[in-house]
Amino acid sequence: MLTTPDQDPIRSNHADWCAPADALGLAPDVLGARLAEAAAYAVLQRMAPVLRHDMVGAIQPVSILMALLQKRMQMPEPDVQAIAKNLASVSAAAKEVAASCINAMGWVASNDNPLVNLRTSVDEAAQLMAMELSAAGLKVSNHIFDDSAVVPQSFFRSLLMGALLAFCDQHPIEGSLEVTLDTGLEATGQPVLFTHSTHSTLLTLRTVPSSTDKTLVPADTIRKSRCIDWSDIQALANYLDVTMARGDGWLTLDFAGSRR
Repeated sequence: MLTTPDQDPIRSNHADWCAPADALGLAPDVLGARLAEAAAYAVLQRMAPVLRHDMVGAIQPVSILMALLQKRMQMPEPDVQAIAKNLASVSAAAKEVAASCINAMGWVASNDNPLVNLRTSVDEAAQLMAMELSAAGLKVSNHIFDDSAVVPQSFFRSLLMGALLAFCDQHPIEGSLEVTLDTGLEATGQPVLFTHSTHSTLLTLRTVPSSTDKTLVPADTIRKSRCIDWSDIQALANYLDVTMARGDGWLTLDFAGSRR
């Protein structure tokens, strides 16, 4: 069953969603962009610990190699070949650190918006969010097998990541989170509303409960930053020109008409 803004208890509790745009002194398109910006920041805030962990993990080998190099250089008769080998290792590790830092900064302020492979993006999202998904009792099951499917990087880093976080926060259930893609002329499976074109590119996320009755830890007891709710996902979808529909345990994102 679909919900409307006045029926959604999460969205109806947000004054910014209920207040008319003119009451806030903003044009509707400006208000929509501000809401999407706030939602993207909330997603980024949740991703910050993971990105920080990746950078620290890349830096640690450099520290170890430098300590080893220092010891070898302080020996009475330094092994020049061993030192040269260590220097090569430090150089390679430094390049990995630079790549990790550039990738992390790309989440904060990207200069471009390239197309990225959707299947590998879902796998990357599941890897980055392993802790969040585990706490919510969910395991991503990627059923996208078409390597030709691509999406803008902004779609992956904001809307897709945000959708996964929303499932963790708003629909925690012991089971799997299936991700499928339909690029046929007529989308099948979950209901679709207001597709942008006759050629639908429909991404579906759906929870499949397991047979266990595991008690899950409430999301607000395991983190300090705020939860991601469906109003955040709707704001991001609107800004990216993506049609969103959702019901009990499922979400569809039709990005056939996306221009960003």
